[in-house]
Amino acid sequence: MSRQFAWFLAVMMLLPMSVVGTDGPPLTTEQRDVLKVSDAWRDAFNHRDFETFAQYVADDFIGSADDGIFLTKARLLKRLAAH
Repeated sequence: MSRQFAWFLAVMMLLPMSVVGTDGPPLTTEQRDVLKVSDAWRDAFNHRDFETFAQYVADDFIGSADDGIFLTKARLLKRLAAH
């Protein structure tokens, strides 16, 4: 996992995205919709609501864990539930 992506995930997990951009110009409807989804995804993860979290993960998701293990959506959800 790249450092930039790891930083992005850390921010997504901890920071309510609705606070981003509060000092700038007003957000568009589309931008507010994206922030709502970001908040819902993060909240589901933080509350260990993996059923809801799974709705935000693509069925064809592929990735890897920090230890290099290949992950599909099913493997990701199983790994998260175990930790």
